[in-house]
Amino acid sequence: MVAKTLHLLKKYWGYDAFRDKQSEIVNASAYGEHVFALLPTGGGKSICFQVPALCHKGLCIVVTPLLALMKDQVESLIQKEIPATYLSSELNNFEIEKILDDCTNRKYKFLYVSPERLENDNFIARIRYLNISFVAIDEAHCISQWGHDFRPAYRAIPNFLKELRDPVVMAVTATATPQVVADIATLVFNNDCKIIQKSFARKNIAYNALFSTQKENDLVDRIVHMKGAGIVYCNSRKKTEDLSALLNEKKLKALPYHAGLDLHKKDLAFQKWKNNDVQVIVATNAFGMGIDKPDVRFVFHFDIPSQPEAYFQEVGRAGRDEQPALGLALWNDSDFVQLKKSIAMRYPPKEDIATVYQTLANIHRIAIGSGMNELFALNLDQIAERSQLHANTISASLLLLERAGYISILARGLHRSRVRVIASKDELRHFVDQNPKHEDFLRSLFRLYGSIWDFAVPISEYQLSVLNERSKNEVLTSLNDLHKLQILEYLPASSTSQFSYAKQRVASAELSFPETMYEERRDIDLAKLSSMQHLLSEDHCREQYILRYFGEDTAACGKCDACQRERALPTTKEILNACLTGKTLDELYAWPVPFNKEKIIELVQEALAEGWLIPKEGKYFTSK
Repeated sequence: MVAKTLHLLKKYWGYDAFRDKQSEIVNASAYGEHVFALLPTGGGKSICFQVPALCHKGLCIVVTPLLALMKDQVESLIQKEIPATYLSSELNNFEIEKILDDCTNRKYKFLYVSPERLENDNFIARIRYLNISFVAIDEAHCISQWGHDFRPAYRAIPNFLKELRDPVVMAVTATATPQVVADIATLVFNNDCKIIQKSFARKNIAYNALFSTQKENDLVDRIVHMKGAGIVYCNSRKKTEDLSALLNEKKLKALPYHAGLDLHKKDLAFQKWKNNDVQVIVATNAFGMGIDKPDVRFVFHFDIPSQPEAYFQEVGRAGRDEQPALGLALWNDSDFVQLKKSIAMRYPPKEDIATVYQTLANIHRIAIGSGMNELFALNLDQIAERSQLHANTISASLLLLERAGYISILARGLHRSRVRVIASKDELRHFVDQNPKHEDFLRSLFRLYGSIWDFAVPISEYQLSVLNERSKNEVLTSLNDLHKLQILEYLPASSTSQFSYAKQRVASAELSFPETMYEERRDIDLAKLSSMQHLLSEDHCREQYILRYFGEDTAACGKCDACQRERALPTTKEILNACLTGKTLDELYAWPVPFNKEKIIELVQEALAEGWLIPKEGKYFTSK
């Protein structure tokens, strides 16, 4: 089996050998063991499940949370001539059924799905007829409520696995504390798995923290001295635009990247950065997962994350080529004040959550005991006007209602038009008799979308136009006419969000939120923020603190700012050594990395006052 996995690695990926721990993970899984693999960001997780999946005869289901990640990995597999596809909410019912038919006929080796797909009854019914031999769970930390990116839909995975005929299962993650590891091992594997963990240490990365009250100045001054490509993370779309403009004003090539950009602009920004046409990409945390750029030399945090897991994962996007790289977090006390407020806003008072739930029902006139699986517009301005609640409170309440299983939200721009038959079969027969011009169109609609009698299903106007040999405008006219005649309920695709009731609407007073979702989760978030504050503000080895957070005991790294200060405090003597060949103040500022300009000026003034330094033509020299 070892020879086979090496052969596959060489044939499809072009590598002669696996990296550290990859071989153990791949071969254990290829032999049929269930594996829980923990590898740091950049550790080659996808190869760990893709290679052994090829050793097993059936289909491999890959569960992953991001559509962009699905597309990237599927495209990469196709380029290697490995048949792969994905299901997403961008696809209509016809397209999904076609893909599942092809999977049944063994056209594909890999099928990528979101965790939400595992809760779909139609999907569950279809997968029972598929020969699924392997299941890979990417970003497995999302399963655990103790994880930094808990997603309730991941909790469907254990039940999903029970529907299958004993496939080999692999869970992979780059960020998991010991508590999260134990939780996943129990939930997914019932503690029957081989846990293989590579050290999370990234010896080529220096983790630095800089207390800064002038972040923009410090950011520019640092990047001026950096070579190679870098990422700057901040917490708002507007800030990505403002900071990239600032960097360009300073002759530093930069582009913004955030979820609000259209697809073309995002792709263009990424490609220019990837090809080194621009040095810096200024992004929200929507950027980075699954990026394939090994030569990122620095990752700066203009705004800090609220938890060490996110920080570690984002900094880990630097130095994947194992060459030296730098992580630098610019922070001050107000950052933690704002982050604490942000956490409080994520857990609004339960009476406010109940108000939002009631307001949704009032807007759409949904009676208690009804509404399940129907689609409704989700207009935040309308909810705010009716409820008199702040937009942040409304957004947080909707998220908690979704996590508690009361509603399901269809994200902006991800859903298709939907249609549902509202006429009875007798009414439909009578209508067709009286209006024969609609008969062929209705027949094509029923043929493509069999579930249309039960609930609103996604449709493709384009597919209907092809099948009926009519223009798209003609199809739209037919759909709108049938809607007005109360034969169909036609919900056109919209740029606004929509929601459905995941269970029949209940009285607001009956809403229930488990402590694990509300009180305990809030306390977890606050504890993680406290750890993040200790990581940056305390004068200790940054890498050592991070690794101990993830359950590893290690020696100090010797390269972060705290270790440099510990090893040789930057006193006047240290400055003199740096100035032996003559440096300008800007050059002094570039050395050493951990200190801001004010500190360097303070030390230089001290040295000048003591007579150790002599200024000459803008440079400083040691006195003889």
